[in-house]
Amino acid sequence: MNHVDLGFAIFGTMLRRGRKTDAAVFSTLVKGLCIKKRVREAAELIDRIPQWGCSPNLVTCNTLIDGLCGSPLID
Repeated sequence: MNHVDLGFAIFGTMLRRGRKTDAAVFSTLVKGLCIKKRVREAAELIDRIPQWGCSPNLVTCNTLIDGLCGSPLID
């Protein structure tokens, strides 16, 4: 839907309500960030996934790799 910020708002609501997260949730957020060319933030999110008691899976990592491949190299 091209509304990554709304996705993070829903994610926050899920956490406040005590809902469990899984790799599918993070893969969706990573993909949204990559689509918006916010690849650095996507990589930072993957680093932070364990703090929510989850691990990135193959889909999550491949989504980031795909975003990196389409991203111009900066610093």
